[in-house]
Amino acid sequence: MRDPELREPDLPRTAKVRQKALRTGWTTGTCASAAAKAAATTLDTGEMQDTVEVGLPGGQRVRFEVDECTLIPGQEAEAVVVKDAGDDPDVTHGARLTATVRWRDEPGIELDGGVGVGVVTKPGLGLELGGPAINPVPRAMITQAVSEAVDLTKRGVTVIISASSAGSRSSAPPASSGRSPPRPGGPAWSRRSRCWPPRARTRWCCAPAGAPRRAR
Repeated sequence: MRDPELREPDLPRTAKVRQKALRTGWTTGTCASAAAKAAATTLDTGEMQDTVEVGLPGGQRVRFEVDECTLIPGQEAEAVVVKDAGDDPDVTHGARLTATVRWRDEPGIELDGGVGVGVVTKPGLGLELGGPAINPVPRAMITQAVSEAVDLTKRGVTVIISASSAGSRSSAPPASSGRSPPRPGGPAWSRRSRCWPPRARTRWCCAPAGAPRRAR
């Protein structure tokens, strides 16, 4: 007895032929490394970053747009990169990866997790208990990206990675929140993040720390 012939089922009349291949996207770790490099570069140079380039494990280089960037000179910087998962049905598509970078006394990098990043509570993942649940490959990518902006053999930084869902603002406090502004009575300088509407493409804006946003 012969097996029945296999053939593809007929498509309904409403089906459309895809004209091009699926669009590829980026992993959460890649976006986090881009945010970390943007924040580290801002902290080191004092210049806000519009875009940032990072390396992938395979050796390719990719460039990301920096959605937000804030700075307290000499203290800390914060940058946000929005994840684009491409055509992959990824629940984290549109997530906002935030990196807060601060100077520390010892050379090297200290990686920590903020809002939206889990904590390792059990052995088995190869990660330190009590540390941020960031896997080894993303850790290496973040370290590599930051080292391209800061010489980690001479200076040290603390990098805090946070994540918030698509369409929401970062639930981590802004760099100026709860701290003294860069100069007495002066503003906390930022690009876009303290402007209204939130995605306004202004290069610079200026608002006193804690001041409410107003439509312009």
